[in-house]
Amino acid sequence: MFDETATPSQNPDVDVESLSETPSSDEFFLYSRIDGQTTVKELCTRSGLGRDATIEALERLADVGLVEVPGYEPQPSGPDESRSQPVDEEDSADESGDGLDLSYLPTPPESFDFPEDLLDLDVPLGDRKRREVICIHDHLDDLDHFEFFGVGRDADRGEIKRAYFKLSKRFHPDKHFRKELGPYNDMLERIFQQITKAHRILSDPKRRQTYEASLEDAGSEETSGSEHGAGATPMSHDEVESDTAGASDSGTKKRNAAFAQLVRRAKSSARSGDYEETTEHFRKALSLKRDADVALQAAQLLKQTRQHREEALLFARAAIRIDDDHVEARMLLGDVLEEMGRTEEAMAVYREVRQLDKDHRAASRRLDTLTDTSH
Repeated sequence: MFDETATPSQNPDVDVESLSETPSSDEFFLYSRIDGQTTVKELCTRSGLGRDATIEALERLADVGLVEVPGYEPQPSGPDESRSQPVDEEDSADESGDGLDLSYLPTPPESFDFPEDLLDLDVPLGDRKRREVICIHDHLDDLDHFEFFGVGRDADRGEIKRAYFKLSKRFHPDKHFRKELGPYNDMLERIFQQITKAHRILSDPKRRQTYEASLEDAGSEETSGSEHGAGATPMSHDEVESDTAGASDSGTKKRNAAFAQLVRRAKSSARSGDYEETTEHFRKALSLKRDADVALQAAQLLKQTRQHREEALLFARAAIRIDDDHVEARMLLGDVLEEMGRTEEAMAVYREVRQLDKDHRAASRRLDTLTDTSH
């Protein structure tokens, strides 16, 4: 651990080009801010990465020798060796029972029906971490932000902050730097996006007040006959009005039930590898109810196979048409375009994300990378 009053300095004897593994965009960014005068504490404040990510990036820079920090002894294994391990240190600890307590979820891990094909994948994640990722990812659309953080609606800022740090530490993308995780990459990315979104809303008093009001409105609508399903993320007031206008309570209930059933069938088809059926079920579901998050789920599932990237694009764009401010849908759209070699279009989408959220780190990283490779 660093002495936060220490002043890091760049090591002139180590050349970035000589390293066996190139530092990440965040590490390069932090490296450029190290001037031999700014303390560790000041870097944490000024970097914009957050304290934990700044400390982690600084440790990597010090371990490879690019940076010298008074009082800090570089780890002899270095970051390259640690990153090449089949399972990270935290996952090793998981096997001894030190993972997250997810008993607050509607269907906790001990009762969850895990897809064996995902558990059996050859990826560098421990078994407990895999189960956490799968279980939390499957609950994302069924929990409001308070439920997602495992806190009550009366939680104070301290509780919100502790819940945020617990989850973000566990699922931060940098923990799996340059590891090939297959479908777990997308699941981890979506979980982390939800973590940051929930924290952004619940830690801002005005946003939290508006959000709590929307939950109360949805709860009132639910008790008056509109059914969302147990634990479902409430629709906005506008969505509720649109969904119930001109229809009886029983008609709305049947339509919502059919919608939920089609979504379940779509996910089941995807697990069995039948993506044509997956596409058809999602299309039918969205014809019953315009739901941006479900359209995004369809895009995420179809993105996993090269043969269905065009369909993934269509569903991602559908999510954006339903919710023009849907950052996650835009990020996935950019990702698919990038995989298809449509770099300029992908960059345009990432710029749109930056317009919606100027602090969106993933979009900034992708823009930096694509800008570098295009020059």
